Amino acid sequence: MMRTLWLQTGFELKLIARLRWTLLLPPAAGLWMLFQCADIGLPASMDVNLYAADAHATLMTFLTALPMFLGVLLIRRDALNPSYEWSLTLPVTNRVMIAAKWIAGMLYSSAFTVCILAVYVGVAVHHKLSWRSIWSEIAHYAPLYETSFAAGVAVGIVVGALFPLRFALPVAFCGWIFGSIFVPIYLIEVFNWHPMRLFSLNHLIGDLGASASEAWAYRLSGLEYPLTYAFAGTVTVLLLAAACSLLARTRPVVRPVAPIALMGAALIAASAVYVPYAEVWQQRYAQWRQLMPSVPDADAAQIRPHEPYAFEVASLDVRLSRGEDDSLTARAEIVLPTRAGQLLPAHEGVDTVTDRTEGRVTFLLYPKFNVRGLTVDGETVPWTQEQDRISFDQDALDPAASSHKVVWEYAAASPLNEWAQDGSGQYHLLFAHGGSSFLPAYLGWYPIPGGDSLMYRLGDQIVPRADVTDGLRADFRLRLEGFAGRLVSTLPPADDDRPDARSFAGTDAALPTIAGGSFTTVKVADEPAFMLTTPGNVEEARIFLENLRERRAFYEQWTGMRLERIRQIVYFPFIGTFDRSYGLTSVFPIGDTLFIGELRHSNLDAYRMEQTLSFLLFGDTVYSSSPVNEWEDQNRSMLSTYSIVQEIRRMIALYIPMKERVIAQEEDVYMLSPIGEKMKQMIDTAYEEGKADVAKRVLRRFWNEGLTIEDHTSARFASPLAIEAAEPYRYPRITWEQWLQAWYEEKGR
Repeated sequence: MMRTLWLQTGFELKLIARLRWTLLLPPAAGLWMLFQCADIGLPASMDVNLYAADAHATLMTFLTALPMFLGVLLIRRDALNPSYEWSLTLPVTNRVMIAAKWIAGMLYSSAFTVCILAVYVGVAVHHKLSWRSIWSEIAHYAPLYETSFAAGVAVGIVVGALFPLRFALPVAFCGWIFGSIFVPIYLIEVFNWHPMRLFSLNHLIGDLGASASEAWAYRLSGLEYPLTYAFAGTVTVLLLAAACSLLARTRPVVRPVAPIALMGAALIAASAVYVPYAEVWQQRYAQWRQLMPSVPDADAAQIRPHEPYAFEVASLDVRLSRGEDDSLTARAEIVLPTRAGQLLPAHEGVDTVTDRTEGRVTFLLYPKFNVRGLTVDGETVPWTQEQDRISFDQDALDPAASSHKVVWEYAAASPLNEWAQDGSGQYHLLFAHGGSSFLPAYLGWYPIPGGDSLMYRLGDQIVPRADVTDGLRADFRLRLEGFAGRLVSTLPPADDDRPDARSFAGTDAALPTIAGGSFTTVKVADEPAFMLTTPGNVEEARIFLENLRERRAFYEQWTGMRLERIRQIVYFPFIGTFDRSYGLTSVFPIGDTLFIGELRHSNLDAYRMEQTLSFLLFGDTVYSSSPVNEWEDQNRSMLSTYSIVQEIRRMIALYIPMKERVIAQEEDVYMLSPIGEKMKQMIDTAYEEGKADVAKRVLRRFWNEGLTIEDHTSARFASPLAIEAAEPYRYPRITWEQWLQAWYEEKGR
């Protein structure tokens, strides 16, 4: 039988080869991958894996049609073609004939997988990707292609066995539209019927948020993909058994019940696979439905600013342990300063702390965590936990003491893999799943002192309130146990940090964010800052750090000071994680860590360098071209009311480096106001007269006084009411008269 199958498969492959045009298609698919990935580089992203992901999604959408059409042609060409009645006398059983056609179709379809991935490997090696990254991509995409092709060929054979060719091809076309476009785009992305993914031929549309990032490399999906492969295998057997049964109408068999019995067994197996798959999604839906009622509705004005409720903490010591089953246990030791038993407000301009619940000291904690115990100054006290708020009676604080030790013990019994959905797709709120973790500062994986709520609702979307930790600082110590993989922490490593028990600590530090996954560290000589990024971004990160080193050296020589505001830069796609709070392409600092979101055309380009330098020099990430206050030509008092802070920043960050040949000279340097043009003329004259040091001293003088701009247009101010209430920017008021005074004072030296 095996020899017959081998010979029949060879015969089927010869029939495919005689079509001629079929031999050109696999190399053409490889050329498409080459076209998408070969010619990449700055100023666009250099991450080959980003371009390859887009190419894979396009290729899989269209390539799934070919196996279907090929299956139709294979079955209609001879077995069910009246002109091939002589084939009825061949000593080939129906099951061998169907199996041979499917194997031939799969071998031909696999040529697409081989050509596409071979080109990807060549391009990835050319762009110096690590083999770990390359094999990770291959291990994900190859099974997806093969799974879709296997089911597609089987569907084509069944359709060909059911209908004459003139009907079979249109039906196959409709099947391709349904499986590759309608299911993933409409049923999944539009209607959020995610369990229908199992019936999709294109698993690269409607993917699961953060799992699309190389940082987590699809590891968050759990059993979803293994069950998908198992389901596709059982359905393929079911379809092939159905084809055998249909073929028996033309080529009678001794035991016509055999294929029907196999169909029944395959159907039972497919149902058995679907049950745990549906359970995966049922758990995600249940977790999401359980969370939704505990999140206040922004449209119903149920959320308020955090500032009145936030209070000071002197220190936090958090120990977080992950079990082998991804359960989490935690202990948070908090030193709480008070004055006459009253909490101290954490924000300037707030005189007294407003009780979130009257007479209670309230912290915010993610609802998945359950509090197991609380002590205040060593005494066990009762607590309440409601939604995302945990609290205890303020009478537990001794009025005679100036500080108190509050210890919370809490745990997440089930794995922390918080899936959510909205009309734009799927995303994660936070997770600690195997070697993948994402614990943002603002989502209460440790007790956050005060605040209104951790999240809010906009329709069916849950949005974390990224502003909940703004302005909160403390001496923070964090110990993580059981967390595998490379960890990113906005706190620096502590003295007792070890690979098996990570420890981080910071004095007067911003509350920390933790991420773990497939990150790699990039360093260059003589540049103190390093970059943590995904493996596909190593080369681009190296180039960026080399440019940063040159710019930093120039500014340190100019100012005579060490610029140490940035310890590390974290660069990766924010899709499915930070994007709901900060946006896909945001740049934002947490402590001495600068996060940069990545897309193909929002990457480590000149704009990101400008924002990085802005944070290094000024402490914010506002572009120097952003008009933080508007110049009005008709307003004669503008000289005394208009702040030239952006003009000064632009001279420091852009124009002086051009004059000094640190960066390339632009033909026309745009200025925000007529004052900017006048400043430029004064600096040009100083350089022409050999007095460049005057201009640099004047600019350094204003820099020393502070040029920080608070950007309240950022998505980080996630509360809608806060965005409406706040000024877009807050900035130093520097008038033209002040500039002239400083200029002539420095010139007169």
